[in-house]
Amino acid sequence: MRLNFLSVVPMPGHTPGSLGLFVTVDSGRQYFFIGDVAWTVAALRLGAPKFWVAGKLVDGDAQQTQASLDKVRVLMQVEPDLVVIPAHDSAVQDGLGYFPAWVR
Repeated sequence: MRLNFLSVVPMPGHTPGSLGLFVTVDSGRQYFFIGDVAWTVAALRLGAPKFWVAGKLVDGDAQQTQASLDKVRVLMQVEPDLVVIPAHDSAVQDGLGYFPAWVR
């Protein structure tokens, strides 16, 4: 397995300088690591922000975070084969397995 393509994109809102990472592997499968824009894919599908207390505690700019979340949500609809990986979604992680096994 080789990584064929990496692309870093801005994901403003959670913390200054937050980034997302697109990874394309040699099979053509694409992954999008979104960090803490959303904590679960379920929240992304709903377009739901974090629970308001959590958002106040961890997101530097709630409006920017929501805008980033909305962009990822649209991307998921346009690119249904894209595997979106929030930093804290154990269901997604369990489904992929753990590095390096998930890229095989």
